[in-house]
Amino acid sequence: MIDSISYNCSERLLFTSGHPNGCCAVWIPLFFTAAGLVLTAANYGCNLAAISNGKSVELTGAICSINVGSIECEEKSFRTGNIGLFSFQDVNTQACIPYSAVNLSDPYITSALVFSGLRWLFGIISFFWLLLSMCCPIRSIHKKVILFLTFFATVFQSLFFLFYGNEICKENGCYIGVGGFVAIGGNVAFLLAFASVLCITPLTPSWENHENEQVIRQVPTADSGDYEVSKAAVTGVVLGEEEPQKRV
Repeated sequence: MIDSISYNCSERLLFTSGHPNGCCAVWIPLFFTAAGLVLTAANYGCNLAAISNGKSVELTGAICSINVGSIECEEKSFRTGNIGLFSFQDVNTQACIPYSAVNLSDPYITSALVFSGLRWLFGIISFFWLLLSMCCPIRSIHKKVILFLTFFATVFQSLFFLFYGNEICKENGCYIGVGGFVAIGGNVAFLLAFASVLCITPLTPSWENHENEQVIRQVPTADSGDYEVSKAAVTGVVLGEEEPQKRV
């Protein structure tokens, strides 16, 4: 019963094992959610995919500068062997160049950007929800919400790999780079967070327990009352059948 346990958040917060749902009930999914967020943050470099066989491709774009009363544009080409979500790596300078410099627009890269944002949204909400649950009981509705959040964080992290269907990889062939393996680790972390939330046993609110107790107490009382009434009725019938006494 939740009412029988008094939890002071200043005493039970974070570093105690006295959580009402059990030791480590919230710590484990919180850890995996944080790990998923950290690992997905590493996806924003320019090494998600590498061109096969050590080859490089040429990307051409125009760099414009605004001068007084005029705009000057200079066509420039880059060679790259590694590409990322927002940028590609220049072979000569090893710097990450944004795709806007070459006017590259690819629906698969755009889709990966959208799913990356949704992954972050659900992952961050999951993390803070679990963090706030450190000193409070997790009930059935809370568990369902956390399951919903961690499930969709896992789904959107998986859909992020649509990135590898981009035109550069289709035409030249790609293999997973360092950032791609980190992204796989983030996907596994979110999946483990979802699985660990499944293992949490939710607690029943105290008012529901009180209502159940009242129902249980009322049932035998009603039965015994019906029994007494029926017994009295039968007794009255039997008494009515007694023979009248004869007058002397």
